[in-house]
Amino acid sequence: MFSYYNNESLRKLVVGFGNLFNDMYVGKYNNDGDLIEKDRVPLTYGPKEKFIRRIKEVSTISDITRSRITLPRMGFEMLGMSYDPTRKANKLRRTSGAVSDGEAETSFSAVPYLVNFGLYTFTRNIDENLQLVEQILPYFSPEFIISVNFNDVDKKVNVPIVLTSTGISEIYEGDFSETRSITTTFSFIAKTYVYGKIAPSPVVTQSEIRMFEDTDTDDPTREINSVEIIQVKETSTEDVEIISNTGPFSVDGYYPLYSDAEDAVAASPSPDLIRPGETTVGYHTHVLSGVRYYMPNGLVMGETQFHGDYVIDFGVPLPRPEPQDDRTPDLDANDGRTTGGTIGY
Repeated sequence: MFSYYNNESLRKLVVGFGNLFNDMYVGKYNNDGDLIEKDRVPLTYGPKEKFIRRIKEVSTISDITRSRITLPRMGFEMLGMSYDPTRKANKLRRTSGAVSDGEAETSFSAVPYLVNFGLYTFTRNIDENLQLVEQILPYFSPEFIISVNFNDVDKKVNVPIVLTSTGISEIYEGDFSETRSITTTFSFIAKTYVYGKIAPSPVVTQSEIRMFEDTDTDDPTREINSVEIIQVKETSTEDVEIISNTGPFSVDGYYPLYSDAEDAVAASPSPDLIRPGETTVGYHTHVLSGVRYYMPNGLVMGETQFHGDYVIDFGVPLPRPEPQDDRTPDLDANDGRTTGGTIGY
């Protein structure tokens, strides 16, 4: 059932959380209020109790040399995790990502989790402690959103970091030889996701598309204007072979239409005729639903050519091709047609 994989999604979350507080400073001022020194506060991953123990006790470097931890200092740790049912999504939903060697990478829906973090600041005096607090609180109202690249499929996922509580304490018990320490504890909740295994997706090699003039699926006389087979060549994933007819056919009451200019000129009774105000010889064009079609010149309006008022004889269905090479992306729109078909791998 289970197989090894490592997305490092939790590790990347911990790194992203720590980077929020990796550039904190405290300043020292003279009697005139001028800044005379600014020190960067080191950040370490570790539990709060370890820092308090190192502050109170003197560490031993050698038999004759002893040192004490330097303050101010900051630390953070991941305290726990819990499932978040409010952000649950469909388990069967797949997410597709980058394409490698002709195959796309996919993964199932991520699982939402709430991850608890604790952040601690340790200072010698209250002024330095309040400086650090003021540099943190304004950014959380009450949340701050970070963007994390968890894997090749789920990139730039927004993770809200919510500040839930803040507390300040001071170690004051003991004699005068005890080191003074002021500690501030921040509690956070990260609304993140845990991601499953990423698997390759097979390449689509063939698809069948059927297009209809209307949306009435119960009408047995509805006309199939085009049946098109699209085959992807094995030598390249970009070359596509399209098999379709060239006309004549009717689209939105326009008839006769052709898929290329040569066929339209061949069907024209006056192949050298140029319509007033146009430059095309033997044909003119119509753009319908984002597709460019060609109509012969020299036909009789209402008898052999129609502009929007042609009625299809269902006894003799007229084929309708798909666009060849003059598709205009910004003209594509929903024109009331329905599609259906099968995709084979």
